[in-house]
Amino acid sequence: MAEVGQRYVEQFQTTVETMRRRGLAIYDYSVKVSNSLIKTAERAYEVAEPAAYDFLDHLVQACSDDQLDLEDKENRNNILELYLALCVLMVGISSGELMGAFVLCGLVEALFDTWVQIALLGLVPSYVYLSFRKNAALDDTEKRVWMFGCCLSEGILLGNLIGYRLISTVPGAFFVVPLVLGLLADSEFSPVYVCKDRTRLIGFSCAVGVLASIIFSIIPAGYCSSAVIWMSGTHIALLFAHYQMVAASMKNKTFGNSEAMFGYVFPLLGLQLIICLFFGTPAPQ
Repeated sequence: MAEVGQRYVEQFQTTVETMRRRGLAIYDYSVKVSNSLIKTAERAYEVAEPAAYDFLDHLVQACSDDQLDLEDKENRNNILELYLALCVLMVGISSGELMGAFVLCGLVEALFDTWVQIALLGLVPSYVYLSFRKNAALDDTEKRVWMFGCCLSEGILLGNLIGYRLISTVPGAFFVVPLVLGLLADSEFSPVYVCKDRTRLIGFSCAVGVLASIIFSIIPAGYCSSAVIWMSGTHIALLFAHYQMVAASMKNKTFGNSEAMFGYVFPLLGLQLIICLFFGTPAPQ
């Protein structure tokens, strides 16, 4: 009996020692991971800070540059086509998010693991952008078709990953903001003193766009939430910055249609993610 008791004591001591070593290993691994995350965050900050300052400098320079000649039919048509195309891409994003959240959630979860979905969020737009860069023969129509498929797939993945909280930003109203600017840039639709002056055009577009965005957001939701207000305000701010950069690139003859579409769609998705995380409404029980 004494020998049996001694073995129990030895087994207990061995178990305690094993747990102690595993605890130390977990602690060391946690410290290592936290240090790696801190270093990664510092490097990202070092890259993001000058990039943000460069963007602000470009934006200020674009706002202070001379007016873009909107009487030039080519410039006006480029702006009209770009923002009407962005309107269609917004429909792709909103329909994708709604399908991912309510219709295709079971199918997506059956086909892809959560981490695979997160990886696809970065791989799909990277593939599309590299395809644009590689295939110079693609015309604007083909690029828009690729972009619509990219926006639809991104919306499905985001809708499945985040769900109702993402839908509470009412993505169905996203199309209104670029649509307003596209229509006001059309000389056959808007007054001459608006469509041929850059300051008036963006001013009227922002004023009408934010009002229309809030109204179209209230219609399906039935009420005006903080997520709707923040989403509408940031969307208008993005439209203002994007239009100034597009106007400057047209004036400098460096305008690229695919870059302009990427520069609008994915910053908007980033803003939507931030707003839905902070102001989004969880699913009703």
